[in-house]
Amino acid sequence: MFQSDHGRIKTMLKSLKIRILFGILGIVLLTNISNMVLVQKATEKVLSKAQKDNAHNLINTVILNVENEYKSILFHKESSLERRKSELKNLNNIAVTIIEGFYNDSVNGILSEQDARQQAVQVIKQLQYDGGVGYFWINDTMQPFPRMIMHPTIPELDGMILDSPDFDKALGIEKNLFVAFVDICLENGDAYVDYLWPKPTPDGLTEVQPKISYGQLFKEWNWIIGTGVYIDDIEEDVQKRISAVLEELKDTFSRVDIPESGYMFIFSGDKQYLIHPLLEGTDGSLRINPATGKPIMDELIDASGTPEIPYEYIWNKPQHEDEYRFWKMAYISYFAPLDWYIGSSIYTDEIANPARALTRQIILLSLIFIAAAIILSLLLSQSLTKPLQKLTIAAQEIEKGGNLDGQIPISGTMETMELGIILGNMIKSIKKTGDQLRQAQKMETVGTLAGGLAHDFNNMLGGIVGTLSLIEIRLEKDGIVNKETLEEYVGTMRECSFRATSMVQQLLSLSREQEMSLTQVDLNNIIKNVMKICKNSFDKSIQLNPIYTTTPSIIKADATQIEQALLNFCINAEHAMTLMRSKGETWGGTLTVSIDELTTDNFFCKIHHEAHLGTYYVLSVKDTGVGMDMTTVAKIFNPFFTTKKTGEGSGLGLSMVYNIIKQHDGFIDVCSEPEVGSNLKIHLPALSMDQIKEMKKITRKKLPIGKGLILVVDDEKAMRKTAEEILTTNGYRVILAKNGMEGLNIFKDHYADIDAVLLDMAMPEMSGKESFLEMKKIDPEIKVILTSGFRHDERVDDLMAMGIKMFVQKPYTFDSLIEVFHRLFN
Repeated sequence: MFQSDHGRIKTMLKSLKIRILFGILGIVLLTNISNMVLVQKATEKVLSKAQKDNAHNLINTVILNVENEYKSILFHKESSLERRKSELKNLNNIAVTIIEGFYNDSVNGILSEQDARQQAVQVIKQLQYDGGVGYFWINDTMQPFPRMIMHPTIPELDGMILDSPDFDKALGIEKNLFVAFVDICLENGDAYVDYLWPKPTPDGLTEVQPKISYGQLFKEWNWIIGTGVYIDDIEEDVQKRISAVLEELKDTFSRVDIPESGYMFIFSGDKQYLIHPLLEGTDGSLRINPATGKPIMDELIDASGTPEIPYEYIWNKPQHEDEYRFWKMAYISYFAPLDWYIGSSIYTDEIANPARALTRQIILLSLIFIAAAIILSLLLSQSLTKPLQKLTIAAQEIEKGGNLDGQIPISGTMETMELGIILGNMIKSIKKTGDQLRQAQKMETVGTLAGGLAHDFNNMLGGIVGTLSLIEIRLEKDGIVNKETLEEYVGTMRECSFRATSMVQQLLSLSREQEMSLTQVDLNNIIKNVMKICKNSFDKSIQLNPIYTTTPSIIKADATQIEQALLNFCINAEHAMTLMRSKGETWGGTLTVSIDELTTDNFFCKIHHEAHLGTYYVLSVKDTGVGMDMTTVAKIFNPFFTTKKTGEGSGLGLSMVYNIIKQHDGFIDVCSEPEVGSNLKIHLPALSMDQIKEMKKITRKKLPIGKGLILVVDDEKAMRKTAEEILTTNGYRVILAKNGMEGLNIFKDHYADIDAVLLDMAMPEMSGKESFLEMKKIDPEIKVILTSGFRHDERVDDLMAMGIKMFVQKPYTFDSLIEVFHRLFN
């Protein structure tokens, strides 16, 4: 009994169905158990580290962003101050010019020196600008402390020695501001000094405000004439920009994904919360860390000294504002220029939650996979063994009928032995043969379609290429082509071109998109071609400054499209320096087009989502035009958006450029500033190559003059005409036939005089094959050259096997056709 059960179990284990079932279940169970046991801890560790790294990286990203914004604010502030300084100098020059006039009157005896000085003081005292806020004062150069000669807003200073400690307000050098003016002016002739000073208003003088003044030495009278401008508005603008940065960061922080309850925050050096989901705008100096009993702000400030190490403490959660019992860790970094402390915090108990959730998902998916594996293995084993069982029965019946020729070796599993029997039967042979025949029929249909398309299209190309080569030969031979002949040739090429264009348009209509012609392109040549156009068409006030690389800058591109994109940028740059300038503003500027090489890294690709790791060539178009603000820059690639006046632009140009560059796997960076200019950078993937292959000149070889009568049989009029002109030009005589039947009839009448036949393969009424076979019956020694637009065709191979020795593929040129006839006759 035991042996019988053992035998059944052994037989069952040989079954393909059971092996498939056990095999799939074993693989699935082993895989899922491995995932649950081995992967869980590693996953939890990796995810926990990823959460911490994410929080730390967020800090670095924010610091970088804040640093960039701060640099932009400083640049704006410095630009504004420089503009104010320039204005002050111009105004002060006016006052000095007036004083010089009075001085000259005293020198020329028109006024006494005393009167000249008094009148000059009165005139300068009346000079005001900027609504009375701007004025001029005069002090002498007496040392150690100068004397005030005239001050229009604080007349009590007139005649006073300026030695009061109240004047120690020069911010940059922290000394008496009038002494600072005297020292610097005596050394340099003029001076800028920033300080605090009351501001005149309709209601009187205000509290001291930040101010910058320009003083100039009038050496003849030892006077320093000064004027200043209040810069409190610049400081206010700086604070507004800083507030805007905070608002932007607040919006960014609200969208940052830190697991569940984590968040980012910023507080200032005076311990005020600038951004915080719960405490924004409050004073944090009195908040205590429950674990240490110390002010939490002091500990966070200390932690900023080691920004790469997380600081752990007990705090509340956004959903549990009054419960200070949750352990959390925070990365803190300090941004000194703004006195900001930037933090990214994670609650410790939430770090492992993603790993736990993933573990639960793995377990659930494992159970689903096991259930699916059981069902799949049953279905698969049933689908495999049931057909095998049916075929086994059929094969056994055939074997009983005596149709098998011999014994087939049988080994392996039960299903393998059954398959061995099936492999020897007639049913499989018939089925295999039927499948091969059906496949052959499919391939013949596909080949016929491809051959027909190639034949029709190459007929058109043959009419063009052949006629062009004929014109070239005529010019070489006679030096001239008469008008009637040339018009006939052009007409043939035009007809073929129109027909070929129509075929291409029909094909392209399937996809509604033309393919790019990608070749190796040197960006230096692109710039040269575009610069030629710019030089001939741009306003003469534009200075072109192309900068080329010393070695080829090779990309894979459609040269025409890249030139179109670059020319579009250059035209926009020219408009920005001419048409788009304000009325009365001088036209002109510099257009610089250059190439740089850039190798990207992970950080660059993170900022530029379109980029990938590798080398790019950066095609830069820089102008000194009107520039754009950030709002405009964000819209320039939108279709129909334009900054030009109505009627001067459709708004499609840059949208098309964007699509062209995107199709070339590139991207565009735009940097622009109003009244300064724009810099548009096209990034295109670089092709690395050691050298640029030079085109080899193709020299025409001398072809022999032919003789004899040639019968040309082709259903395409253009190809018949081209063949006739090529052959007659080379000395042959030609008879034309427009189809196979007409060619056969002509051959019957003139076969004794015909030396060779140029025979098209695919023709209506009678094919090339049928014509050849009938002609061969008339003259078994007939010489035939077969022509078609598709060489790799079984019909061509069949005809060549039947006795046709030569083949010429359409479109053929003068050289290719004459050469094949030369080989035929020699």
